Amino acid sequence: MDAKFGMFIHWGPYSLAGVEASWPIMRPNPKRWGPITEKEYRRLPERFNPVKFDPAAWVRLAREAGQRYMVFTTKHHDGFCMFDSSYTSYKITNTPYGKDIVAQLAEACRGARMPLGFYYSPPDMNHPGFRDTSLPAAVNWQGEPERPEWFLYLDYMEAQLRELLTRYGPVFVVWFDGLGDQEKYDGLRFIGLIRDLSPATLVNNRIGLPGDFETPEQFLPRRIPTRGVRLVGVNPDQPGNQPSDEVPRSIDSAPGRPA
Repeated sequence: MDAKFGMFIHWGPYSLAGVEASWPIMRPNPKRWGPITEKEYRRLPERFNPVKFDPAAWVRLAREAGQRYMVFTTKHHDGFCMFDSSYTSYKITNTPYGKDIVAQLAEACRGARMPLGFYYSPPDMNHPGFRDTSLPAAVNWQGEPERPEWFLYLDYMEAQLRELLTRYGPVFVVWFDGLGDQEKYDGLRFIGLIRDLSPATLVNNRIGLPGDFETPEQFLPRRIPTRGVRLVGVNPDQPGNQPSDEVPRSIDSAPGRPA
């Protein structure tokens, strides 16, 4: 509650094309997202080489602005990893740049005592367990949990979250993202994993369970929501998007966190 103002960083190979992260391949719309094909989007890592990246300068800028924490997109919906994951080849260390961006930012934040959190997208357009990747992402971007490969994808998520929570120092927050039907990701499994590996880490409300904090997007609720209120989507009139006195199932019941 005291942190309030922080820096949220979306950055990846898509920045080369000046387009939105992931959405140009999920919901192609040149007028909204920019004129780029899925083939062109997927080839952007081949020339991603941010040699002027200076993580210490980012941290200084955050401090100068009065920001008290940072959150970085380790993996957006496109599935590209800005960290050196052992479980995919679609990652920053296989670009011309060749170095682990997340590791460098984490080191800079530790040196400046700046809390650092990780955005991690459960949706993943690149993983064949999440969807049939022989089809365009626009066809099945919501994921296909009915396929037997889905459980392999959940194992992949767990393996990557273990990497992020054990390799990069203290993690201030794990910031999941949704795309609807968030319950399909087995939130109790991942909340339990986070509580077990990093009990002090906060978790947001975008993996099918109420979180330590709520994340209204593109609208302001009538009052700032706190724990026990689930906000879904971006429509303030959608059921569940306004705070009530009813407290749904809490993550306090998750393994690794005392009730």
